[in-house]
Amino acid sequence: MALNFISLESTPTYIATSDDVVDSKIAGANLIGKTVYITDIKSWYVIGKDLNLLEYTLPVNLTGDITVGTVDQGSPGVNAWFVAGAGVAGTPDTHVLSVQGIAGGEPLEVSTGGLTNAELRSTPVPIIGSVNAIQTSTNDSTLVVGATLSAWSGLSVSYTVVNTGDDTISYIVYGGNASDLSDKVIIQASTDILSGATSSYSAFVAPFSYYAVFIESKVDDTPGEATVRGVVKS
Repeated sequence: MALNFISLESTPTYIATSDDVVDSKIAGANLIGKTVYITDIKSWYVIGKDLNLLEYTLPVNLTGDITVGTVDQGSPGVNAWFVAGAGVAGTPDTHVLSVQGIAGGEPLEVSTGGLTNAELRSTPVPIIGSVNAIQTSTNDSTLVVGATLSAWSGLSVSYTVVNTGDDTISYIVYGGNASDLSDKVIIQASTDILSGATSSYSAFVAPFSYYAVFIESKVDDTPGEATVRGVVKS
């Protein structure tokens, strides 16, 4: 079987047979980082930087709480059921997921080990930066010292701002690409926080390299206090 190109956006990008593989390469398979499925041995590979084929396993990412159902040996091709929420695997009107094609195209065997409930969660997203700062407000909008986040190597950013004082404060979130925030722009407009209340800002995809929080008293000469916590995740 000759190498078949499917498309740039598909997985796999190519399909072939083991006869097409010569010295860990396939002639014409030259898109680095793309996947190849070898149909006769049901194996996945990714094309390395030297065009060699590297063993590859399709990623699995399951989130949320699920109930693990039973293994139905009488249903060909079905090795396990995952039942979301309540319900019994195999009963009418129950939506189930058959886990197939994960390890080299073969069904994935799942043993419940007698468990009726289990939690499968994705790998936690690493926190690569965090801040925790407390500052008293003044009559002018002032940078909260120690609350600047560097997101140049991160993906998402979030802040919580808690008014831990007795009087209302206002805060603004700025973003910029200069470490001294000389090019800062407002990304969350001035927001009031009553005493004891909490407000927040978040960006799933952080467009700026640096983030900062500024606070000020809502009413002149009646200072409040802000506790600012922030994280950057990759």
